[in-house]
Amino acid sequence: METRDSYAALALSIERTVRAELAPAGEPPELAPSIDKLLLDESRSREMQLGWLRAGITGSYLLIALGRLVFDAGTSPTARVAAVALGAVSFALSSALVAALRRGWCPRWLQYAGPAFDGSMIWAGFIITSVAAGGITAAPAPGVLVCVAILCVLLTMSGALRLSRSSAAIGTALAVSIFVYAAVATRIDPVQVLLASGLLLLIGALGAGIATLVKRVVTNQVERTTLSTMYREAQLTIDAREQVLKIVSHDLRNPLHTISMSTSLMLEVPMDEAQRVKRLQMIKRAGERMTRMVQDLLDVAKFESGRLGIDKRP
Repeated sequence: METRDSYAALALSIERTVRAELAPAGEPPELAPSIDKLLLDESRSREMQLGWLRAGITGSYLLIALGRLVFDAGTSPTARVAAVALGAVSFALSSALVAALRRGWCPRWLQYAGPAFDGSMIWAGFIITSVAAGGITAAPAPGVLVCVAILCVLLTMSGALRLSRSSAAIGTALAVSIFVYAAVATRIDPVQVLLASGLLLLIGALGAGIATLVKRVVTNQVERTTLSTMYREAQLTIDAREQVLKIVSHDLRNPLHTISMSTSLMLEVPMDEAQRVKRLQMIKRAGERMTRMVQDLLDVAKFESGRLGIDKRP
C-alpha cells in the first residue's frame, strides 16, 4: 500500500513540475475573426443572389426599352434613348458585379453601395418613364407606380439578405423616399401614400431584425463549434497527459526501487566505508536517471506547447 502511495505521489509531483515549467495556458482563441469571416462569406453569397436578381430586372428593362425604341413612336425619342442607355448601363454594371462576386470579390462597402445603386436605378427609371409619358410634371400611369412599389419592397428587403442593419436602414430610407416621390408625382391620395410608406418602414424593420437574428444564430453556432473543438482537444490532452504520467511512473519504478533498497540496506545492515560509498553512488545514479526522465517529459511538454528551447553548445 505504501509503495502504491509513493507512485501516486511521484506522479503528482511530476505533474506539478510540468505545470510549473510550462507557461500558463494561452487565452481562448478569438471568435470574432471566425464569425466575421463566416458572415462575410454568407453576405457574399446573398449579394450574389441579389446580383442575379438585379441583372434579371435590368436585362428585362433593357429589352423593354429596346422594344419601345423600335416600335413605340408616340413617346419622346430622347426619353426612349435615355431608357435604353439607362438599361444598358444598369445591365452592364449588374453583370460586371456578378462576375466579380463569382471570383470572390466582395468588399465591405458593397453593403452600402448596393442599396444606393439600386435606389438610383429605380429613381432614374421612374424619371425617364415620367418624361416619356409627357414631361417631368406629367402623372405616369398607375402601373408605373406599382412597378416602383414592388422594386422598393425588394430594395427594403435587400438589407436583410446582406445581413447588415446599416444596409437595411439605407435601403429602407431610399425605398420610402423613392416611393413617396413617385406616389406624389402620380397624384396618389396622401393617406394611401402614408399607409404604404408605413408598411415599407415595417418591412425594413423586420428585415433589420432578421439580419440581427441571423448574426446571433451564426455567432452561437461558431461559439458552440469552437467550444466543442476546444473541449475535445482538452480531453485528448488530458488523456495523453495521463498516459504519459503512467508510462513515466512505470519507468521510474526501477530507479525508485534502487534508491529505496539502497537506503534500507544502509539503515539496516552494517557496512564499511567502501560499501557505503558504493550504495551512495547507486543512489546518485538512480537519482540522475530519474532526473533525465523527468527532464525528457518536460521537453516533450514544452515541444507540444510550442516553447521548446535549444541550448546550443560547441
